[in-house]
Amino acid sequence: MSTENEKLQTLVDMDDKFKAVQDVKTERWTKMLFNGAWNPIAALTGLDTHQLLDKPIYLEMIQRLVEEIYTVAVKSGAVLPADLPARTVRFAQTAAPIIPSMLQDVKHKRTMEIEALCGNIWRQADIVGVPVPAVKATYEALVKMDSSIRMHQAYELKTPEFHV
Repeated sequence: MSTENEKLQTLVDMDDKFKAVQDVKTERWTKMLFNGAWNPIAALTGLDTHQLLDKPIYLEMIQRLVEEIYTVAVKSGAVLPADLPARTVRFAQTAAPIIPSMLQDVKHKRTMEIEALCGNIWRQADIVGVPVPAVKATYEALVKMDSSIRMHQAYELKTPEFHV
């Protein structure tokens, strides 16, 4: 084993959460399929993954996002199994309910990761020539929502409290 591989294995052995990956691009896109679909829709609706699964209209939107992201990933050179979009949805069905990070951000009035989870996908889609209307619409809705949260926070900071 080379010195680099030994160092990597030492790091991986430090914690069960760590794993060595051979293809970072594929690993990144695999994770992006879940995060790029479930996070935005959870943030926009205020629902966790199981609540989203119970609403056909939201599940349809998640499936559309997953398919668009998958197409961008494959067109960008990621080697992904053809059934990954379906597995991404099945994972949410079999896992305990998840409150995605963007929904947590909304609940705590924190800035959302819109660029990381939607903007980067949109830009990459433009580079590789893949239309992503669901990603774009979701991005725009999130930007407006985030802006509204920021405006509300600014108003709260400027409004003095009156005590009688």
